[in-house]
Amino acid sequence: MKMKDFIGIGGETPEEILEILQANADDTEEMAYLDYFTQEELEEENSKLIDNLVDYEKLNDEFDNVKKDYNAKLKPLKERNKLALKQVKMGGIELKEHVYKFINHEDKQVSFYSKKGILIQTRPQLPSERQTTIIKAIRSNEAVKTPYVEDPNKRIESSKTGTSDDVEKDYRFIDKDDDDKAF
Repeated sequence: MKMKDFIGIGGETPEEILEILQANADDTEEMAYLDYFTQEELEEENSKLIDNLVDYEKLNDEFDNVKKDYNAKLKPLKERNKLALKQVKMGGIELKEHVYKFINHEDKQVSFYSKKGILIQTRPQLPSERQTTIIKAIRSNEAVKTPYVEDPNKRIESSKTGTSDDVEKDYRFIDKDDDDKAF
């Protein structure tokens, strides 16, 4: 027997078609299949689709605007979280400010201190840091001798003699008037 595309002779109600199927089928099974639209149903579904697409685009535009607003609010929080995470990993806050350098000529070390007086770093002395200044000499308890001049018309001239380990200073007093003639 050849199967037909449609069961019934035509003009039956849906209930009558169901009775015919139940009476003549061998068994029933549940399965998914495509129930085609009529031309009228297809036009109605197209109209619903267009309405849904318009509504979707409106809501999507609203959502994009709200999302932009929230992203603008979230961005600073995200940056602060990133910075806080970095600081927690490092165990402190990274600062960029002037620090105070102290050179220890005896140990040949250079130490850097924060403005709070906390030791930040110690490193070996560089060759350019090996020359002593007056402040360094005072800090290392070397005696600094300053000759006293009573006569305001005289100035002090000093010269160094000897090696860097054994420096002797020779002070002599010169009249300021004589000094002008020398040049």
